[in-house]
Amino acid sequence: MTPVATFPTVSPLTGQPLAEYPVDGPDEIREALRRARTAGQWWAGLGPRERRRRLLAWTGLLARRLDELAGLVRQETGKPLDDARLEVALALGPGMRSGCSSAAGSPAAWSPRTRQRASSTGRSVWWE
Repeated sequence: MTPVATFPTVSPLTGQPLAEYPVDGPDEIREALRRARTAGQWWAGLGPRERRRRLLAWTGLLARRLDELAGLVRQETGKPLDDARLEVALALGPGMRSGCSSAAGSPAAWSPRTRQRASSTGRSVWWE
């Protein structure tokens, strides 16, 4: 079944449209739920060690692409790039933040303003 409607997203930076997305109906939602249940069963069948291995590999990939992901966050939210980088790094979790392999993932690549603002939030900041 083809979606009957779409909705746009607009860049808060430029006010220009970013993309159009379909509005799914009941049939599409049921199919998505069926696929999610199947994927969940497959994932559970992998066992804890394999799931951990795959999640660490995925997190490593995200860490290597930190700048790209921060650019997307900036585009979609209008946040300053340093704030978007911080958001992505925090989303990676404590086990990966210090292990970012890209230059952008290292604290030295972040502006002093971001480090100072992050420290003033009261959070335990990973590069201190």
